Amino acid sequence: MRKIFILILLSIWSNAEITDEKDFYSLICSVEESVGFNWKNSKWIFTKFYPNKYIVKKLKVEKFEPGNKEIPKSGLCWNEMQFNEPLIFDNKKFIYGCYNVREHGTEFYPTSSKKCFEEWEKVGTKYKLKKVVCEDFKFNPNGWFHSSFIHDNIENNPKDNYKDSIGVEYGKCSNL
Repeated sequence: MRKIFILILLSIWSNAEITDEKDFYSLICSVEESVGFNWKNSKWIFTKFYPNKYIVKKLKVEKFEPGNKEIPKSGLCWNEMQFNEPLIFDNKKFIYGCYNVREHGTEFYPTSSKKCFEEWEKVGTKYKLKKVVCEDFKFNPNGWFHSSFIHDNIENNPKDNYKDSIGVEYGKCSNL
């Protein structure tokens, strides 16, 4: 009976809604399917990629002072977000947050931390985080995500006949 109670508590906690802008949460996002194209013999070949996992962290924005020897975990977010006033209308609030998205098992690099767009929705008297948009990675905390990886090489004859792969993927995120 005690094990069932603990499992219920964990399932409630893992699906908890984010209702505070200063909640610096972490998610694990697991790819369900990843497809795209590899460049082979001067043409694009359809392929399925190995499903991956991502770690998503919302970070407290720290000011980077010139002369500091260490870059803050939030990277250059402070520079990008100095004038981050929320835009509120109807039952929605829009604001920026600082996020670090990386493949599971890879090292954390502060320079990979980026400004992302947050959409909040008013529910009763509180706002609830509805979705986050980070360049090529979009997600709903404790819900679906999708991402894309597309490069800028559109040459007909690339050097050494090489181009990085391009693709899209989707999956689900949950609290870490």
